Amino acid sequence: MIRNKCIRDFYYSRFVMTTAFVLTILLISSLVVATQGLLSNTSAQTLVKTIEVGQGTYGICVNPSLNKIYAANEAGSSVSVINGATEAVTKTVALSSVGFGIAANPATKKVYVTGDDIVTVLNGVSDNVITTIAVGKNPRGIGINPVTNKIYVANSGYGTADSNTVSVIDGSTDAVIKTVTVGYAPYGAVVNPDTDRVYVSNSQSSTVSVLNGATDSVITTFSVGSGPGSIALDPITNRVYVMISRGLQVLDGSTGDALGTIVTGYGSVCVNPETARVYITSDNEESPGSLLVANGANGAVTSEVSVNVEPEGVCVNPETGKVYVACFRGWGQMPGPGTVSVIYDPPFPTFYFAEGTCRPGFDSFICIQNPGDAQAEVKVTYICSGPDKEQDVVVPAHSRSTVRPYEVLGVGDDAAHDFSAKVECTNGQQIIAERSVYFDYHGWTGGHDVVGATGATSSHFFAEGTTRPGFDPYFCIQNPSDDHVEVRIEYLLGDGSQPQDTVKVPALSRYTIHPSDFLGVGDDAGHDFSARVRFLERYRQLIVERPMYFDYKGWTGGSDVVGATYPATRFYFAEGTTRPGFDSYICIQNPPEDLYYIKRDAQVRVTYMLGDGRTATQDIVVLDGSRATLHPADVLGVGDDEAHDFSIKVESTNGQSIVAERPMYFNYQGKWTGGSNVVGTTAPSSTFYFAEGTCRPGFDTYFCVQNSGDADAAVHLTYMMGDGSTREQDITVRANSRQTVNCHDILGFGDGAAYDFSTKVECTNGQNIVVERPMYFDYHGWTGGHDVVGYQK
Repeated sequence: MIRNKCIRDFYYSRFVMTTAFVLTILLISSLVVATQGLLSNTSAQTLVKTIEVGQGTYGICVNPSLNKIYAANEAGSSVSVINGATEAVTKTVALSSVGFGIAANPATKKVYVTGDDIVTVLNGVSDNVITTIAVGKNPRGIGINPVTNKIYVANSGYGTADSNTVSVIDGSTDAVIKTVTVGYAPYGAVVNPDTDRVYVSNSQSSTVSVLNGATDSVITTFSVGSGPGSIALDPITNRVYVMISRGLQVLDGSTGDALGTIVTGYGSVCVNPETARVYITSDNEESPGSLLVANGANGAVTSEVSVNVEPEGVCVNPETGKVYVACFRGWGQMPGPGTVSVIYDPPFPTFYFAEGTCRPGFDSFICIQNPGDAQAEVKVTYICSGPDKEQDVVVPAHSRSTVRPYEVLGVGDDAAHDFSAKVECTNGQQIIAERSVYFDYHGWTGGHDVVGATGATSSHFFAEGTTRPGFDPYFCIQNPSDDHVEVRIEYLLGDGSQPQDTVKVPALSRYTIHPSDFLGVGDDAGHDFSARVRFLERYRQLIVERPMYFDYKGWTGGSDVVGATYPATRFYFAEGTTRPGFDSYICIQNPPEDLYYIKRDAQVRVTYMLGDGRTATQDIVVLDGSRATLHPADVLGVGDDEAHDFSIKVESTNGQSIVAERPMYFNYQGKWTGGSNVVGTTAPSSTFYFAEGTCRPGFDTYFCVQNSGDADAAVHLTYMMGDGSTREQDITVRANSRQTVNCHDILGFGDGAAYDFSTKVECTNGQNIVVERPMYFDYHGWTGGHDVVGYQK
């Protein structure tokens, strides 16, 4: 929780914006969309209302203390005031200039609006104009420090003498007290009151200027990607989120270090520190007229909600859990009233699983973790070929529970016993859910496991896949829409070809695709593939997993991943080894050309962080629209010691976005054969949660912890047992290294609920880490293993 309520309220009140370049692109769009384009009735985030406001709505902000929303109508030269309780416009305030950027000070209740070289000040109680303030040329973004009562206005200038200034306003006198020189064409501004630092994005300098709020002077400059515009900040983590020309860049607010870049198109961004969720407006081919919801820990998009056309500003009210999106519609080819889309976003995520089956030879489980102080009431919804079925589960505080789907669905060898699942808490508690499957697949025994997706998106990317002999991959698709839809699978084959397959997926169902039926089977590069799976209809979203079963040189097993929702420039993996009996690979996809994916080769560097503290690197070029496969043993050799255990950072050094997976095959201790696979996380984080884990006989559970930073990481593990008890463990992970935790060293072995556990793994000294949990097993004679990257928060 944010320590100071005044500070907390401010962070939901500020406005963040796109750049003029993107505004131009949006205005020339000819897209026409109905306002009722909902994500689905199964989405955690739901569009609840569309409100007509003034013409050309651009900026938007909220004052949670008054539960008022303010929409700046650029083409209408007005501000629409919305009652957050009734979601109705209560007043329209005329401005003497256009309305562009807008922000509210929750401490003074004043509202500040930029436009035509002035800032208009409103009384937030009466919603009347108090005064206007002359500032620099073409003012855009506004940042407010409610503690010091200072307002910072970015004067974009656009080629004038004022193309690089910030006006500092004293909120008590509403007068400019200083003009600060920053980078060229500053656009967005945001303040961290905890540190009294101001961050200003300079749209034509590819930089972010950092000001000391005590002296109102520039103390440092961060380099970012090209065209930085909209900017937001989480005061709890001190992460800065800045929209650049090709996506969202996540920065450490103290050092400026890039923590990740996600390709999302281009729009505005805001963040809710209470839930660590980031909201991005987007209007492009991949996500037209959409609000993208991202994990604040790494910037990865987790779900997508359709809104009205030309979405611009975005803000969130943490007191109500509602997100507000300003949709322009004022000039160009689509004149008409602007709108505000209202999206309800519950405080804690729902988890979705596309794959699941109760056929003979498969044993599925859903593991549910409750890290909170109160019991969690959980509903599991099974989506089958027939009517949905539900199951209610109570998970005690600081504990885990295990659900067996066959107890609800029964067992049968038909499509009616294949299922997707939704796991949601109905009493407002935080939960984490995983789904593990153990199997005998035509004589290949093993298991796989995934952490559920927290929402649906329009595309999923997979770097790994093959239809060589001994491999049998599938795509499991959950369609949460109430319409039949067309889905396209775009394959990138190892021989450079790019065949496409299209299928129709029934409404509110799951659907299984068998790539071998389309690609055939063959022992050559033409049968290795990466893929993108996406809806062809605009404003549709889906959830996709790729289970794969195999006989790898006599080691049988299977693996499964939820697809990456967007390419990124970095991927991290905590687990990896070249010890005898293990064969690790890195699969890297350079996605096909798209509206905003540039068609070019990706220059990729792989950094191996070894268990003995050393590092090694490997460079490769991944051709555009293709995949490449690396074999770490070719660089590191093979050896039975910690020097041959590694974590990985896979980084595109020329800015081309990629997708990376790490499959691994093994003969564990000469007794259990199998394999596992994960999609890497796009950024380290301070905390990871794992719902699954056990120290029952026949299971070996580990945690692999990666520290890619330059200082040692103090790491604390909390084990939440199936009987309600907890155990704790502390370790230190050296800088640029990895460490392995054997859970049995703390928990021992035993055959009962007290030996099932969920885990919270957190760094306690300010470093960020990456954590995976590999497990090896003999489950009733089915041997294998699985691995997941934990849920990040």
